[in-house]
Amino acid sequence: MAEYTKLDRDFAPVRSFNTRRIYVTAAGADWELLVDGARFFNTRERKGGGGAVDLVMHLWRVPFKQAVKMLREAGA
Repeated sequence: MAEYTKLDRDFAPVRSFNTRRIYVTAAGADWELLVDGARFFNTRERKGGGGAVDLVMHLWRVPFKQAVKMLREAGA
């Protein structure tokens, strides 16, 4: 659901050792996300959520129904 992703292998999490920092390009915008399981946090906008639908809604700025449709079309 993204045009580009890159895992920051040098990132050292502070609270949860499962947290990963991922750089994402989607819908023509660049994002820096902290991801821990299904939860994500956008460090630049200081907003987060949980699950695939929330993530698609956040990155692509689309409503719930469109996010679900995008995920279905992507086979997710």
